[in-house]
Amino acid sequence: MSNEGKVTLERLDSVAVITIDHPPVNALSPTVFKELAERFTEAGADDSVEAIVLTGAGKNFSAGMDLSTVDISVEPEVFRKNNIQINQFAEMMEDSAKPVVAAVKGATLGGGLEFAMSCHYRVAADVGQLGQPEVNVGLIPGMGGTQRCPRLVGLADGLMMVCGGRPIKPERALVLGLVDEVVPADELLDRAVAFAIERVKEGGPYPKSRDLADKLPDAGMVDQIFQMAAMQVKKQAGQMEAPLKALEAIKVGVAEGYEKGRARELDEFIECMFEGQAPAMINLFFAQRATTHVPGMKDLKSKGKPVNKVAVVGGGLMGRDIAFINLLGHKEVALIEVGQDRLDAAVEAIRGHCQRRVDRGRMSVEKMNDTLGRLKPTLDYADIAGVDLVIEAVFEKMEIKKEVLAKINDAVSRDTFIGSNTSEPSSSKQ
Repeated sequence: MSNEGKVTLERLDSVAVITIDHPPVNALSPTVFKELAERFTEAGADDSVEAIVLTGAGKNFSAGMDLSTVDISVEPEVFRKNNIQINQFAEMMEDSAKPVVAAVKGATLGGGLEFAMSCHYRVAADVGQLGQPEVNVGLIPGMGGTQRCPRLVGLADGLMMVCGGRPIKPERALVLGLVDEVVPADELLDRAVAFAIERVKEGGPYPKSRDLADKLPDAGMVDQIFQMAAMQVKKQAGQMEAPLKALEAIKVGVAEGYEKGRARELDEFIECMFEGQAPAMINLFFAQRATTHVPGMKDLKSKGKPVNKVAVVGGGLMGRDIAFINLLGHKEVALIEVGQDRLDAAVEAIRGHCQRRVDRGRMSVEKMNDTLGRLKPTLDYADIAGVDLVIEAVFEKMEIKKEVLAKINDAVSRDTFIGSNTSEPSSSKQ
């Protein structure tokens, strides 16, 4: 038994069970890749081992790559070499003379699903999701996912999973052929081991997903199908580049075979990582996660608070309209500007909004007076203390925004919500 590190190996009868044990979600990393290769080689060299089961500790198989371990400071060719080594390991599993069964559960995503698809068979727990969400962080699958997924589930569903980044449930995965069995979660390992022994008794050779072609379209239909697919993917992707790059890798694999498709996948993957949107989207991913760990926020034990008092900083076109909308919502609104002339102009614009409603019969004079009575024009940030929400709507220059946000932060309490309005400079003449 090998139990050191993040990947363990134990024996259940004649089956070697290799377990990724990297809490909390068994994320993949260079260390995990290295230990997986070592444990797999160990099991493959043991003549008493007849089959191999790959699984994850805890509730998840593997949620994919630990993005914090991705090093893009290296030269692209070094990155390419490392990726090739990982793919060689995946193909080594696929080429094994012993049946390899993935026992998947919980999150089986990204590289986790790619490794599962490199196994000969997949037994899934009835709870979880399987998917290729890489496009959501500006990447495409980088371990053969663009090639194996369409071969297992068919082109239409493969495009949905790879280019759309949409996960599926185990029951759907069974229907599509992504997994071979779905069992209760508490029976998963026992059933995967039994399934592996059954495959040993049947004898090999064992199926390789990279060699499957029965669910792919005929060569004569490829161009027409992918022209239509490109239109749909482009429509859904918007400004995201990765979905179209994933589509191109899939197309090459369908038209020219696994090897050329895999090579195109690697080219597109590296381009995403070093020249595309991925670095910025990965930074955004971590920034969003960081907002859930703001020091002291848990102490507030707040599930939300009513917003009755609002402050708007900046009385230009956007700011005055934001103030007006909140006044119509029966809020008390403090409006801050940097000078009296600008403040007076903003107030007059809001008064004009109200007057036009009165003229059109959409507001009474009494309601106009009430609305304007809840507006507090000010030049002093001290006047926004005690508000529930502050909306910054100043000119689109980062140094100005930073200065304003610092003043807001000093003026309000720690449980005040702070929002930032962003618009083109030409539409905010402040």
